[in-house]
Amino acid sequence: LTMEGRLFVERAAPLIEQLDDLVRLQAQPSAMQGVVRIGVGVTTLLWFPQVIALLKVDMPNVHYDIDVDMGMNMLHKLEEGRLA
Repeated sequence: LTMEGRLFVERAAPLIEQLDDLVRLQAQPSAMQGVVRIGVGVTTLLWFPQVIALLKVDMPNVHYDIDVDMGMNMLHKLEEGRLA
């Protein structure tokens, strides 16, 4: 990975761990439903699809709205409120 990619992964790792903890805390994750909106950088495509696949197994009624873009573009979208 590039230096920017490594920094992104370092920053994203705690968020993924938190999401994993939340899923584990749910008594019945398969009963969860709704939409989860996630903005990810291009470099995460190396590992992110596997995370979503695991989440879909545990929570089949949850829809994942995933926006893939370059890191700086994601930051601008977040600041503009286009990512929630």
